[in-house]
Amino acid sequence: MTMNAARQIGLIAAGSQPWNPDICAANGDRFAYCATLSIYIYEMDRRANNFCLHSIMAEHKKTITTISWSPHNGNLIASASIANKIIIWNVAEENSVAQLDVTTGTPLSLGWGLPDKNSVMFICSHGPLYVWTFTCGQSVVAHKDVQSFSAEICQFRCHPMDPGKIAIGHVNGSISFLCPGQRILKHSVRIVTEDDGELSDGCQITCLEWDPLGVDYLLCVVAYECIVLVDSSSTKIVTKFQLPSVAISVRSLSWISSAPGMFITGDANSGVLRLWNVSKATAVESFRINKTGFHSTYVVTAEMSRDVSKTSYAHGDQCCQTDRLWSTSATLSDAASSKGSVLPVAKILCLFADGAVGLYDMRRKRWAFLREKVYTSAGNEGIIYSLSWSPVESHLIAASTSRNGAFIWDMKKGKITSRFQEHKQGSNIYTVAWNQKDARRIATAGSDCQCIVSTLDGRAIVRYRHAMAVYGCDWSPHNADIIATGCEDKNVRVFYLATNSENPVKVYSGHTAKVFHVRWSPLREGILVSGSDDCTIRMWDYTQDSCIRLFQGHTAPVRGIVWNPEIPYLLISGSWDCSIRVWDTRDGASLDRISDHGADVYGLSCHPKRPFLLASCSRDTTVRLWSLLSFVHPLEISILAGQPWNEILVSPEHAMHIGTPPLLAGKISRDIKLDLDRSSGDTFRKSLVLFSKFFGKPEGCTNLWDLVNINLGLEDNVLSSESYRCGIVHSKHVVSFKLSEAQDLELIRMSKFGRAGLGNQTREDQLRTAADLNIKLGNVQKYCELQAELGEWDKALAIAPFVSLKYWNNLIRRRANELMEDDSSDVIPFAVAGRQTALLVDFLSTRGLHNDAYLVAAGAGDRDEENGSDDDDDCSKRLHEMHVAPPKSNKRTKDKTISLLERTSHDLADWYLLNGSPVLAACCHLSIDDHQGALSKLIRGFELELAAAIGQVLEMTDGLLLVAIELLSRRCERLGRWELGVCLLRRFHGTGRLLVRLCSRCAAPMSEVNQLHDLAGLPSLEESAAMAEQLRSDENKRLECVEFYMISSMPEVGLQLGIDEVKGRMALVGWTVDDVFDLLQTISAMQTEKLQKQSKRMSELLVLCAYVGALMAIRHRFDSVVLPLFTHAFFVIKRDGPDVPLSHSLISREMTIWEATRLLGKNETAFSSEQRVAYDELLHKVGCCGEASVGRVIVAASNLPSHSDINVSCLNNQRIKGPVFFLEDGLSAVSLSDAVMWARVNPFSPLASGMRINPF
Repeated sequence: MTMNAARQIGLIAAGSQPWNPDICAANGDRFAYCATLSIYIYEMDRRANNFCLHSIMAEHKKTITTISWSPHNGNLIASASIANKIIIWNVAEENSVAQLDVTTGTPLSLGWGLPDKNSVMFICSHGPLYVWTFTCGQSVVAHKDVQSFSAEICQFRCHPMDPGKIAIGHVNGSISFLCPGQRILKHSVRIVTEDDGELSDGCQITCLEWDPLGVDYLLCVVAYECIVLVDSSSTKIVTKFQLPSVAISVRSLSWISSAPGMFITGDANSGVLRLWNVSKATAVESFRINKTGFHSTYVVTAEMSRDVSKTSYAHGDQCCQTDRLWSTSATLSDAASSKGSVLPVAKILCLFADGAVGLYDMRRKRWAFLREKVYTSAGNEGIIYSLSWSPVESHLIAASTSRNGAFIWDMKKGKITSRFQEHKQGSNIYTVAWNQKDARRIATAGSDCQCIVSTLDGRAIVRYRHAMAVYGCDWSPHNADIIATGCEDKNVRVFYLATNSENPVKVYSGHTAKVFHVRWSPLREGILVSGSDDCTIRMWDYTQDSCIRLFQGHTAPVRGIVWNPEIPYLLISGSWDCSIRVWDTRDGASLDRISDHGADVYGLSCHPKRPFLLASCSRDTTVRLWSLLSFVHPLEISILAGQPWNEILVSPEHAMHIGTPPLLAGKISRDIKLDLDRSSGDTFRKSLVLFSKFFGKPEGCTNLWDLVNINLGLEDNVLSSESYRCGIVHSKHVVSFKLSEAQDLELIRMSKFGRAGLGNQTREDQLRTAADLNIKLGNVQKYCELQAELGEWDKALAIAPFVSLKYWNNLIRRRANELMEDDSSDVIPFAVAGRQTALLVDFLSTRGLHNDAYLVAAGAGDRDEENGSDDDDDCSKRLHEMHVAPPKSNKRTKDKTISLLERTSHDLADWYLLNGSPVLAACCHLSIDDHQGALSKLIRGFELELAAAIGQVLEMTDGLLLVAIELLSRRCERLGRWELGVCLLRRFHGTGRLLVRLCSRCAAPMSEVNQLHDLAGLPSLEESAAMAEQLRSDENKRLECVEFYMISSMPEVGLQLGIDEVKGRMALVGWTVDDVFDLLQTISAMQTEKLQKQSKRMSELLVLCAYVGALMAIRHRFDSVVLPLFTHAFFVIKRDGPDVPLSHSLISREMTIWEATRLLGKNETAFSSEQRVAYDELLHKVGCCGEASVGRVIVAASNLPSHSDINVSCLNNQRIKGPVFFLEDGLSAVSLSDAVMWARVNPFSPLASGMRINPF
């Protein structure tokens, strides 16, 4: 049973490209946008109620020009590139359906239309319009009615309701129309300017969009400055829309299908989104949502669930509600909506000129999703080939380019501070290397056959000339004067600056193609590796003249190379074969191959503080993060077990011995050890903290330990930490921190964009007149009611206290309820003022705004502490008490608020776990001192070492800590480190039974097993047999008897006694899983080879473990493995016919009942009386466990897309997303999350072979 050693734990998506217009699309619950070479596809996750990255299409080799989603099949998306290739991609299956090599030029625009649903249309330059039926191979035909035009085509659009109706935009500002059954109307509409003069050539149609609700109307933008509505039936311009200024240019537009007659535009320069109605020539609303201008927009029709808890997931079906839609033509004579300024429900996919991508919720005026740039270097430098950080100042980066040499960019100042232009003009600079021992030197290598060493001001110190282009260079980390280069002439050279000679001191030959990268070992002086286009890596020793090791395995040119800075023999490489390989340089073995990238892997780097966190970049436009911890798991466990330091930290020379397990030998670990040596007090606890950060992922680890310190009362060093204030803070600090943040923000004055009014209506004038009369007559309450009806809530609420404070409070609540109905985030101040905290928390939580819900709940708790009761409906009395008398405490209200805070914290934690961030989920629990919840989230997220470390530091002694320790001991078993597993278990109380099971499973010679028993404090094999015989006659000590048999030389006797005891207990009325589970776990620890010889008993054991495992899975809510476990028990009964107190009918009935409870919930009225009885019996068997310990396992990053081989789970026949675990046949696979859940309740493989499953 195997799984990849290196595991993907993060992915950084690229931004959008800034070149082509048709680079975003949406269909139902999905939207897509294009980077240069990839298409990113996001999908609505109904469980988390947000959009998640679903897949990445990286099939194109050159820049993508356009994409189009099939209106007939939501799984198909078409794309084209400047390589003259069109690809049809199946989103659900994540594969290419068909590809077409276009021979007539570059496709500029795509559409789905006639003659059938499997046809894609495209246009290249002048025309004609081509039709490709991709189910018929490479056959392409020209549309008979759409031939060449007098002006080039820039866009075309098929009508969404009538695919045969096509609008074609030209570069001269004209539009052509093709309608079914009619001749094409070439250049039938020409857009004119305000003075009725025609636009000149070059004023092209930049946007075209058909009205999705009608058949005749078309919106178009000309030359980014003129927006018109065209009637295609009469070929007349209906409306010419007026921009506020001639300086404004429009980059994109999109109809809002949920709001008839309304559309949006994005300004090209200012990042202003404008809302329009076809009945008005001016914009209805304007929103500045970004500093930089728009590149493209698209309205996404997917609507987030308003109540996540009520969303249906049965069989993958999604509940949806279809609104009634009306044609734009019906709105042309209408005025604005009667609701006035209420905004339409619309999610706008926004692509900006700086590459930022976001999904803007217009109704709520907030981002539903945003991927934005943090820092961007100015100017167009061409291709950035290489980056190198300053060894002294972390805000300085050196970069090499294809256009302007190399430069140093200062992130703090946001500008380029130095340029290196000593290379010949027009040269590509392939590599830049900042000297890590002498920060005054920078080396650059380029296509002009030179490697140049320069000072920081750009002055060249020395030029090393080569016979051909120089692709790579690297400074020695041990000597500031030594530099190595890789050249197109297939040679590796080493230069020594101190000689003042331009000649190399070493020239290494052996590669058969160009050398692209060279890297010195950071731990072994004089050791150098080189990667080449000959698909190999060679290792060289500076003291020798030949290659000392050859690494073969890649099938394409090698690009990225990096040494691990802690394990001296660990080398990682990336290649054009789309793979990353991990090598053991001691013997040249390939330890792992990672194939999750979708294209060539170019660069690799290890984190400077967390050496087992690897980053890779690829032509698939992603940066991916990988955990290499699987290579050093024994080291993490050794630290948790308090093992001697000489079993953890050694010299590089010691670590290089073949056969030696991985040991730390780098600078970072040595610095931690020095810090511990200088410390006083409990150094073991400090070692857990420091090394968990050393081994852990950056996201949330420091935040987690800050919260642990606060839970321990060690706040002094935490509160002043900027990282703590920016992370998840403890509930007792959140209000004060946010108030401080608010005070800082009050010092900032920002300009606001005003609204463009919709115009007054007669009825509104009449109501305003009536309100004026009422206030003059002293009818204040009537005045407030009229102002509320008009939507002038500010005026109504300002005057309402004159009537009474109780009336004012009721008016506040009415306003809050109205805003909730409108799904507006403006509800927050009104709900808070109206003391509708619980309602507001529910409103925010069900919309996925868990952070806001938590903040509101925490604020309510803080107010309760200060003000006492606020449940009294009499606002006058409450305000009087607040201002005059000391506040009265109200324990019921305070307890209610605490419960609300706990609920919102748990909701936020669940959201983080679901999104692959178990560490942040644990932070949410620690923010309210919930230690159990924190450990549960870490265990469910498979962060076992961190859970064990946190549990020890918090001095927890309960079951959850022991769960983490047990699973880690199973990991030791998988690694063959039995002694380490025993040492770990012996550090904790209550692990005697776990020690017995561990020793039972050890298949080693008798002498070694006895040594393991001695280490575990257990009797020898012979002594165990004798003690078992003594206990055999005692019915009250049957479990102890079985345990001694299992660790003796006669485990088959223990197997027989144990199975008989389990069957006897299950034959009793009212038995539960607690009666049999521990006993089953003990007898299941029998060595596999011995168990398989007991075929009859093995079949009985497999059935019992599968059935009881299904019940335990129900208890722990491991829903995805419940049915497979029941089915597995059913299968073994049918295959072997074992003698067990179970039947097909019983298992089938309980399977049906469990499925029904998932579909119908626990609503008693939904069951028949017979089903109710069966359900109660099932619940009784299952029993219950603490809420903190239940919930499905979600291994971190399980939701990230990958391009590795498509594997289908043998449990449910669904495609596996995320880490894969292969079973003993090497072919059958399950997801790692499902494998962990299965193994926690049933130790045997799903293949029913008697082999144990160990994914830990």
